[in-house]
Amino acid sequence: MRNFEDISADLREFTEGVIGSSQANVRYEDMVTTLGDIVRLFSACQAQTTNLIELDSNQFSSTDAAVVIAALMNAQDLNTFDIGLWLAKQPSKSIR
Repeated sequence: MRNFEDISADLREFTEGVIGSSQANVRYEDMVTTLGDIVRLFSACQAQTTNLIELDSNQFSSTDAAVVIAALMNAQDLNTFDIGLWLAKQPSKSIR
């Protein structure tokens, strides 16, 4: 089995190539599956720590974040009230 560091590097290189190209050669089904896998992996890693995992804001824009947040909320039929309830349960030191 390949290690995650190599997979991550390959995904980063692929992403930069797609973003830099005028023709994005990514199938919708593959994107949906990959995002779902990343969400599940992130959640599993988050469950192993008591602090919220901090992301590097230099890796993506606020628009990128909002697009993904909206897609995730839509997929699970969540609204801002649901998210507020979840955030309220988190340790205050974990949320900025």
